[in-house]
Amino acid sequence: MEQLQLALVGCGGMAGAHVRGLEELAQAGIDDIQVVACCDLVEAQAQQRADEIAEFQKHKPEIYTDVERMLTHVEDLDAVDICALHSQHHILAVACLEAGKHVIIEKPLAITLRAGRKILNAALDNRCQLAVAENYRRSPQE
Repeated sequence: MEQLQLALVGCGGMAGAHVRGLEELAQAGIDDIQVVACCDLVEAQAQQRADEIAEFQKHKPEIYTDVERMLTHVEDLDAVDICALHSQHHILAVACLEAGKHVIIEKPLAITLRAGRKILNAALDNRCQLAVAENYRRSPQE
């Protein structure tokens, strides 16, 4: 199976939980996800997440502070994991979906119905998969 080429957009606190989840998958021998880029307006946050990811995968992700630049420069990018500020979800998701990238987005999907519809329509129009990351939906019972 080919590796899914994933970008992490928004590298604050919630992104840390996503990185830990990816690390747990890697430790379990599930290596079909390769994080190829970390993007955040605060370059130091993107750098921190890239350093964390480099600890458990072979290649360190590239660092970006602009989503549009990331989308045009990262070759073979399949999907984007959006962990940014809620107010930016629709802007980032629509840009990624219009670029033909599949998207998983932290909850909430959007902060208004209109913004949510924009995201859904972009996914449908571009035939991309869209998922909302729920905290405990995919977590094992403890």
